[in-house]
Amino acid sequence: MARRRVGWLYRLLLRLYPGEFRERFGRDMAGAFEDGLADSRRPGDRVRFWRGIAGDFAFHAPGVHMDLLRHDLRYAARSLRRSPVFALVAVATLALGIGATAAIFSVVHAVALRPLAFRDPSRVVRIWEKNDRLEIPRFATSVPNYVSWREQATSFEGIAAWHFNSATITTGGEPERLTMLEVSANSLPVLGLSPIAGRNFSEAEDRPGGAPVAILFESVWRNRFGADPAIIGRQIVLDGVSRTVIGVVRDADFVLTAQVLVPLARDVARESRGDHRLSTIGRLKPGVSLEKAQQEMDVIAARLARQFPDSNRDWGVTMATARDWIVPTDTRTGLYLLLASVIVVLLIACSNVASLMLARAALRRRELALRVALGASRFRIIRGVLAESLLLAAAGGGGGLLLAWWLMPILQAQLTGDLLPRAESIGLDGAVLWFSAAVTLTCGLLFGVIPATASSRRDIARTIEQGSRGNVAPQHGLARQALVVGQMALAVMLLAGAGLLAQSLRYLHHVDLGFDPQGLTTAMIGLPEQRYDTAGAHQFYDRLLAGLSASAGVEGAAIASGAPLTGSFTSMQVRAIGASALPDTDVQADWRIVSGGYFDAMRLPILRGRSFDSRDAREDAPKVVVLSADLARRLWPDRDPIGREVRIGNGNIHRVVGIAAPARILTLGLDPRPAMYFSSGQVLWDPMVVVVRGAAGTNLAPVLRRVVADLDPQLALFSGSTMEELIALDAAQPRLTAWMVGVFAGLALLLAAIGLYGVIAFLVTQRTQEIGVRMALGARPGSVLRLVLGRSARLAVVGIGLGLIAALAAGPILGSLLFGVRPRDPLTLAAAGIVLFVLALTASYLPARRATRVDPVVALRAE
Repeated sequence: MARRRVGWLYRLLLRLYPGEFRERFGRDMAGAFEDGLADSRRPGDRVRFWRGIAGDFAFHAPGVHMDLLRHDLRYAARSLRRSPVFALVAVATLALGIGATAAIFSVVHAVALRPLAFRDPSRVVRIWEKNDRLEIPRFATSVPNYVSWREQATSFEGIAAWHFNSATITTGGEPERLTMLEVSANSLPVLGLSPIAGRNFSEAEDRPGGAPVAILFESVWRNRFGADPAIIGRQIVLDGVSRTVIGVVRDADFVLTAQVLVPLARDVARESRGDHRLSTIGRLKPGVSLEKAQQEMDVIAARLARQFPDSNRDWGVTMATARDWIVPTDTRTGLYLLLASVIVVLLIACSNVASLMLARAALRRRELALRVALGASRFRIIRGVLAESLLLAAAGGGGGLLLAWWLMPILQAQLTGDLLPRAESIGLDGAVLWFSAAVTLTCGLLFGVIPATASSRRDIARTIEQGSRGNVAPQHGLARQALVVGQMALAVMLLAGAGLLAQSLRYLHHVDLGFDPQGLTTAMIGLPEQRYDTAGAHQFYDRLLAGLSASAGVEGAAIASGAPLTGSFTSMQVRAIGASALPDTDVQADWRIVSGGYFDAMRLPILRGRSFDSRDAREDAPKVVVLSADLARRLWPDRDPIGREVRIGNGNIHRVVGIAAPARILTLGLDPRPAMYFSSGQVLWDPMVVVVRGAAGTNLAPVLRRVVADLDPQLALFSGSTMEELIALDAAQPRLTAWMVGVFAGLALLLAAIGLYGVIAFLVTQRTQEIGVRMALGARPGSVLRLVLGRSARLAVVGIGLGLIAALAAGPILGSLLFGVRPRDPLTLAAAGIVLFVLALTASYLPARRATRVDPVVALRAE
């Protein structure tokens, strides 16, 4: 038994280290095994003997491994130097695939995978209200409900709240409008953040009448105050209010786009539970899951609905992790789609390199057969071919990292801003380098295993006898054809996805907005309460609109409480009242406060009735409203709405004076929502959006700034843009996804065509004698052409069929990214298959044409 075990181990070592094992360990190792076992009579001695053998082997084996590795790499390098064109093409192909993959992975990692900057980010959750009867799945909450949550919930260490606002700063330079967050005092602790200078708000400062204080973001501190460390304790003026700076927070740590923080300081007694305008976030206690916290919040919501049925009936709570909130599902899906697309390109590149290596192995078949005949084991042949593939992969990986490094500034410039969250951290960090190294190693193994295995299977005698005229081994041809079929399947799947995204983008750009975006310029402006009371604000806006209307190039001007296509909305319930009202007609509708010229400036048609005029420009005038046509139909399906009354969420009753056409207010991809418009002459909002219309293609921002400066030099416009820019920004993410997937699909098509061309050209070369015989026996060039193209067509049809099946299976994944087109659109899928089939035949035509020009005499003489 012992001798059999020794013999088995000895044979294993000989198989792993043929030749080298004898040189390093000597032929007496087996004898040492047997002598040691003979002297080890007791079990304890035998255990010590085996431990010693294992230790000796562990000491010597790494050296053998390193010697083998160095020898194989040197041999591979010499072999590749003799084929510089092959090496250059393979390295360039791999560098393209690995570089693109590393660049896209850097985006995915920075946006979707990198841990959030919070302490224990998995415990931070976003909290919304919801109403299953309404069409919006997530609502902001009211101040009283937020306070009730804080008092009753036990699953959280804390629940914080904030409200978006803006303020004009007049300290430290020219007046500038800053995005301001009114936050509860516990916001930074709930997020797990600390100021980089100064301190956080105190609870006393977060009460009505508390000390006026502020925390600056690092960008404002550096750009406006030169990173002066003495800023702590200094006074700054925001909207006419002098506030003491008590701290500075880092921009990158915060999850919201803002420039200054001030205390929320809301009086709960004066707030309505039906006024949903507060955003909330919570930190779970250790060991509390999101599901358990959701169950508790459901109980609290039900309790509040019983206590306050008028405002909380049908309202519940929904939550999501901070990562799901910051990087929405659609954004992550788009990024993963890009990563999958570039991996498809990489796989096709690996297939091409594998096909090249198979062709190279076929040309080296006599050399490899001679090595086997001289005693090289199959394992040694496999090891040598793998060394070549790993060396090529290492060179391609290095070139790929250089390509990714070159692409980084381009990606950062294209993706920063509002296009992708957290895009400012895109770069070649350690995670990207490790990923690139793993991809490089995987690629080396992927395109090396098949050629290595095929190269080791040889009929030595037959190969040496045939010499350089022997046909390629059958498994080589089958392997290369299988690689081409796989390339075709991957390419058609990627092309189908690109086609669907392109169709979706086309529909998105041609969608009917309900208004004319050409020539519109918008900007926001806020009036400090300390300098403008209600009457003063009305007077300012009247003078502003008059000045704009009198300016050259202005065809219309208006103000509104929000700009279209910014993704922001305000919503409240509306109910038809009166004897003609239908029961249960509560509808959740978006609302805007607009001036009388808004509909003319936007070219948003009034279908019935009228717009606002001077009769509606007084606060004591009867309250009126203009409804969108879809909202009017839902409130009065078969009645005339003009002159009827509605009750809105705050209890006020308004008379309907006009019906406007539906318009896309939120985003391009969402259908027009029910909307109602209130007169700015009766109520104002802060800040307001100024809308100015000029000739198509004009930007009236300079006119806006001049008129505002003439009225009040201390005011600053902000968030200014043309409507074309807002449309482009709204479509930027789907456009980027469609464009990049299209680029990758083009690369995949090119690589697949090159792969098919290589296979057909190689087959033509290997069948030169056969083609010569056919032509000598009377075959015409057309039949030879059909023969070669038929082989190419069969490969393409199989690959396209498999790819279309995969595209159909993957279609639902694209569903959330598409607009106006089905994920399994038959026309798009058919077009992808046809394009690839035509490209396949085109790529095969040149080698097929060359086959028709074979001289039978030359082909037969070569035999």
